Amino acid sequence: MVLLTGLFLNLKDLTLSILTKNAEQVKTVKNRLGGIVLLGLEILIIADIVETIINPTFDEIALLAAIVAIRTAISYFLNKEIQETQ
Repeated sequence: MVLLTGLFLNLKDLTLSILTKNAEQVKTVKNRLGGIVLLGLEILIIADIVETIINPTFDEIALLAAIVAIRTAISYFLNKEIQETQ
């Protein structure tokens, strides 16, 4: 839901900046969209943690650890990419 809302709110700006070939504005919109993806990933991590707290089994804890590790790596590199483009 967060990702769709963020995309919808930035779609007009992205379209206009592409049509006007404004590279700086395209970069700004891409950075905002990257921030929205980071927020979505953090929300998904929190949801997985809450679900594991409610139904704690060893398999779910191991799966949560793997999911959190993967999403944390994705978040780290996405955040690094956003910082480099600013």
